[in-house]
Amino acid sequence: MIRLIQDDEIEAVSTLTVESYTSAYEINDRYRTELGQVAERVSKQQVWVARDAQTDELLGTVSTPLPGEFLNDYPQPGDMDFRLLATTPAARGRGVGKALVKHCAQLARERGASRLVLHTNAEMHLAVGLYTSMGFARLSDIEDDFPYPPNIWYPVHVYGMVL
Repeated sequence: MIRLIQDDEIEAVSTLTVESYTSAYEINDRYRTELGQVAERVSKQQVWVARDAQTDELLGTVSTPLPGEFLNDYPQPGDMDFRLLATTPAARGRGVGKALVKHCAQLARERGASRLVLHTNAEMHLAVGLYTSMGFARLSDIEDDFPYPPNIWYPVHVYGMVL
């Protein structure tokens, strides 16, 4: 079951997001802080949760922009982007991440987008594997290095899937 986050889930989604990323990747302190700032994201974008339909266990999360907006600078006209896809380590391999991406794709179609886009980096092998298995392709023509965290640059890999 995928739906918008409720206020009483913010803390749990913050914990889930940080645990998801830190269990699989080396994360610097600034990024760890951003990952946990779910309350701030809820006020500016849509934060979705995936819950087990039978047990109501919190399994994952993803963020999408408000209609007509973007989360990042690289989307082109006709694109919808998403960020911060995360699943609990215990839920990996159960199709939760794939379901969240499919939800984003359906939302993008409903909004009239023709492509779903995201960014990641080369070190996030689990994420890249999921995205490429679902039909995302690297969009090196629109990639650029951008500051993250501020004053520290890393190469961004942008992926897109035609809807």
